Amino acid sequence: MDIVYIAYHTETEDVYQITLESFIVSFVAQWIAKSEILRVVLVKTSDDEGRQPSFRLAKSAFDRFVPITSYFSDLPYAVRQCSLPCVFVSHGQLCLTGLCVVLRHILMISQSENGRKLLGFRKSCLMSCAEVSVWTKFCEIDLLQSTKNFVCDEKNSGTIEIPIDVSRYEAHLSRPLKTHNIGKKQHELAKNLKRLTIKNSMEKNDSDNCSVLKHEFAEDITMTLADVVIFVNIHLIFDYVHLLPWLHFGRIPLLQRVSEWYQRIISYDDVVAASICCGLEPFVGLKPDKECPRLITISDVPLESLYIRDQSRYNPTLRAYTKQNEIEAVIERLKNSLVRPIQSETPKFTESLINWNDLPEAADPRFGF
Repeated sequence: MDIVYIAYHTETEDVYQITLESFIVSFVAQWIAKSEILRVVLVKTSDDEGRQPSFRLAKSAFDRFVPITSYFSDLPYAVRQCSLPCVFVSHGQLCLTGLCVVLRHILMISQSENGRKLLGFRKSCLMSCAEVSVWTKFCEIDLLQSTKNFVCDEKNSGTIEIPIDVSRYEAHLSRPLKTHNIGKKQHELAKNLKRLTIKNSMEKNDSDNCSVLKHEFAEDITMTLADVVIFVNIHLIFDYVHLLPWLHFGRIPLLQRVSEWYQRIISYDDVVAASICCGLEPFVGLKPDKECPRLITISDVPLESLYIRDQSRYNPTLRAYTKQNEIEAVIERLKNSLVRPIQSETPKFTESLINWNDLPEAADPRFGF
């Protein structure tokens, strides 16, 4: 049985004060159909004297897992070397860390078909690490940090400054959908709507095809793991300033696409069930009869997809980590300095200078792994 370790700061009778990353893991864990395949360990950690924000998680989130609590010093050695949350894979003595890695593993072992569907086309949703993927970095690092900063800095009066990453997501949703098999999906959409004329000669990569499909969800025309991660952050941000009714009914200026996306997400039964278990109940109520009661400011961001935000990374001339002019500059500096390389005679490899018999086999090149 795999074990997921998540961090919490304090607890009361019904609630854990938990880190944002652990909150998201607990939310996604609700897609686990059978508790026999996953065990939960809650690890008590420090909140750095209040500098790290905590989020209220209902203890009912773990009803099916029967969690145990532990201190960091009591954890296995491999787990103590990792940032929480992490997963200890028992059959391979392997510890997985990193938010997206942990979330993907939970869904991979899930017995729920709806859970595995969240991994998207070829189970590749959020597969690339944040160091090489702008999209994964947005979902795993940028948006989470914006949520933490907002909760720590936002005052309950005056103007509300919506985090810039929410504006970036609004811009992302405004761009044409970029997804796998877009030609096939465009044909299926046209067939279902019965209102689009499809020509047999239409090319799969034609730009007009892309414009037919709009961003119903973050990555595709169906909900994926990225939507779930973003949903938790968006919900926490607007719930913190008591503006969920205005978000839900599209009454926040310049965030119409985020509002429409939010409405689609909470229409899923699995999302509603997970929200209720975690104490993150979606807003259900009457439409506000007045405009947003607080002044909101939204950052101006480029209208571009988060998939291709960094245009320069597609420039082949920038892929070379060493450039010839830099090499020549280093050589010139060495010539002008007092540094002189010391050269020795080329060794004769027929005369071994090392007695390999005195060394362990692991150091001998004649022995493999």
